[in-house]
Amino acid sequence: MKILWFCMMLIPGPFLFHFYETTMRNHGADISYSFINGFHVIWSILAGVLSIRASLRVFFLMHSFMIVGSIILAQLFIIPPNDSWFNPFTMNVVILLSALPILFGQLVTRLITQSLYRFIKNKNLP
Repeated sequence: MKILWFCMMLIPGPFLFHFYETTMRNHGADISYSFINGFHVIWSILAGVLSIRASLRVFFLMHSFMIVGSIILAQLFIIPPNDSWFNPFTMNVVILLSALPILFGQLVTRLITQSLYRFIKNKNLP
């Protein structure tokens, strides 16, 4: 379970969101936010459930790696459609800010799953 969670945490979610958005905008296509937001919600819930065996230190460390990896990939691959695309912030700050809902979503899912797991485990069934 830890290995599957570790592999899921290697997915650079904030980068994928902004890469999809800027690529679609550069090609003049319609942007389907329901697709990319649905992916992020499902990914956050699944990764939150799988993270119950990892310590909080490892949890935050893996999120730090995901954020740094997203920023590096964004510097390499994202070309904004215009100069004011990420205003009033820089691209790095926008990627960091878009990583925070992912972090909090996985953290809340992790806490709920851990409490349910402990409740079921400690319940004395006849």
